[in-house]
Amino acid sequence: MLAGHMKGRFVLGCMHLLLVAAYVMAPVAAVLAAWRSHKADPKTSAWYATVFTLLYGVVLGVGLSVVYAKEVGGTVSVGQVGLAAYFAIGMLCILKWFDLGVRRFSRVICRCRRAGAPRWRVEAAALLRLVVLAGIGLPYVMAAVMTYRIKVHVTDTPGTILNWTYSDVHFRSADGVDLAAWWIPAQRSSGPKSANWGTRTILMCHGLAASKANQLDMVRDLVPAGFNVLAFDFRAHGDSGGQLTTFGDLERQDVLAAVRWIQLNHPEQAKSIDGLGISMGAAALIAAAVDDSPEGRSISAVAVYSTYGDLPSLAESVGNHFYFPGAGWLAEHLMLPMAGAQSGSDLTSFSPAALVGQLSPRPVMFVHGEQDTLIDFSLGETLYNAAEQPKSKLWIERAGHDDIIENDKAARAVIWFFSRARPII
Repeated sequence: MLAGHMKGRFVLGCMHLLLVAAYVMAPVAAVLAAWRSHKADPKTSAWYATVFTLLYGVVLGVGLSVVYAKEVGGTVSVGQVGLAAYFAIGMLCILKWFDLGVRRFSRVICRCRRAGAPRWRVEAAALLRLVVLAGIGLPYVMAAVMTYRIKVHVTDTPGTILNWTYSDVHFRSADGVDLAAWWIPAQRSSGPKSANWGTRTILMCHGLAASKANQLDMVRDLVPAGFNVLAFDFRAHGDSGGQLTTFGDLERQDVLAAVRWIQLNHPEQAKSIDGLGISMGAAALIAAAVDDSPEGRSISAVAVYSTYGDLPSLAESVGNHFYFPGAGWLAEHLMLPMAGAQSGSDLTSFSPAALVGQLSPRPVMFVHGEQDTLIDFSLGETLYNAAEQPKSKLWIERAGHDDIIENDKAARAVIWFFSRARPII
């Protein structure tokens, strides 16, 4: 089984490298091919079609960058905009060549390569081409857009958001990705201090397409209650390195690197290291906490907001809810494997529900909104049911996916949980 797993990861790694090479070379190859065609026959439309593809890719990359920056509330560097545009151009070139191959294939299958073929054969070839493009091209675009992240720098800090003192820190994951973080020590409050004030540290793990800044509200009540916080940007997010996300799979290495940094730099504050995560960050946190390493075993307790049991079920749920009937099947069986090939990670096998039971005897708490449309409430229930004792849950009525972050009831429950969290003996 282990040999098969290693072989699968090797194949995915090779496919990932091939795709990266294709993205890098596709725009160059398209320009060279169009220029040669233009020199051979200046009347050909190949050159103008390629120029249009390049311009459309630039517009698409710039547009996505602007929309994403506005949504997150930050700024995008010129370099990130340029990378997004180049990525979009590469994606469009790959799609264009795929369409060319599908067009020829459909004509061969329907036997209408020559002029004068019956009209019904021509229409059948066009329909076949449309079906293949929709069935493969659409999941490919979804996979590409979901795994490639445009990194947005948010200027807010713990000082501007919550008037907290903090330190900028950096560390590196085991696979070499540079990670940016904030070390936020426990802040003074007007109330009495407990005996363990400042000796416990919370890892704050943000969600997909977010950052340590725009989800800092998750720990707004923990720092004044005497908890230190290490809030970090996952790979391909915020100020950290990387451009590709794996929805929690490789991100577990980022969590483990954060634990290692705390232990090396703040040993007195690392007497208890707990984790609080949402969505993708929560999935990565669960995977990290069950990792058979000193860092994984050092995570004493876990609280997760709005997360899922496994990626295939999530892909199916999101596809059916946000797209069209049947999109869930395409998302689960085509988009997800394609996303795995693009990111170099076996996303079809990533299952927090299969891992969460290994947290025992460490305590785990689940918080989920009953009206969550992004990660359906039933997926949160599945994850809770897969966990072993000690476990607790808080289902919040009339709360959506991001509503949990600002929910005072959830914040109070998390403080209560971490203050009393102890492994069962």
